[in-house]
Amino acid sequence: MVLPQSDTQLENGFSTGIEASIAADPEQARALVESGTTAIAYETVTADDGSLPLLTPTTLFISINAVVNAFRMVDHIFILTGGGPDNASSLLLFYIYETAFRFWDTAYAATLTVVLLAILGVVAIGQFFAFDRKVHYK
Repeated sequence: MVLPQSDTQLENGFSTGIEASIAADPEQARALVESGTTAIAYETVTADDGSLPLLTPTTLFISINAVVNAFRMVDHIFILTGGGPDNASSLLLFYIYETAFRFWDTAYAATLTVVLLAILGVVAIGQFFAFDRKVHYK
């Protein structure tokens, strides 16, 4: 990424966070250093096939946790919407809670819990196998 006219926008005491490839351009690197700007630099390691070997294990972990956490957002959504118009924003986890503690149908709630865990397990295993070919653990 080339930063056109970036040296005129940098000032002493200015903090910025940008992702740029300035290592190949000594002029931009020198302008960044001379400007007095606080900058954090890092280099992304890219394999010959274009994959990102250092980022893919973290991406796999975060993607699996993001799916699991999406099912746990029931309290935020319920407090914000109260179930929404005609239960439009009611979630499976809240339905399990209502079944178990409002209607006292614990057997059905336990069955729904097993179904929810099975769905999460299948999704997590699917993500693992889909991303595992691209993940390099070295």
